[in-house]
Amino acid sequence: MKTAMLLVAWCCTMGAWAYDFEANGIYYGITSTADKTVEVVVGDAQYSGDVTIPATVAYDGITYRVTSIGKHAFYDCSNLASIVISEGVTSIRDYAFFNCSSLASITLPESLTSIESETFQTVMALPPS
Repeated sequence: MKTAMLLVAWCCTMGAWAYDFEANGIYYGITSTADKTVEVVVGDAQYSGDVTIPATVAYDGITYRVTSIGKHAFYDCSNLASIVISEGVTSIRDYAFFNCSSLASITLPESLTSIESETFQTVMALPPS
């Protein structure tokens, strides 16, 4: 019974990683259809290399403003080298860049007003003994 309950709980949490659309290799979740805003979220593939988050993104004939970097968006993207976040992004949520061990450069916009907990924390592996 416990195993079945854990399986149901795990399946329910998988929906938290869903995205609404992908554009130019970046995954987005729509945060408001009325305000036409989105946030960068976790997708099917890990982000790597040099990434630029645009100020706006078009999808299905609608232009959305990118206003946040979602929880765990770049979590454990060990091959992410640099990121440029365009003006308009106001928040970076919990663990957004957690354990991005190769992240060497990040450009933050002046519009940024909130960076949540453990956003840029990296866990270093201990050498074998």
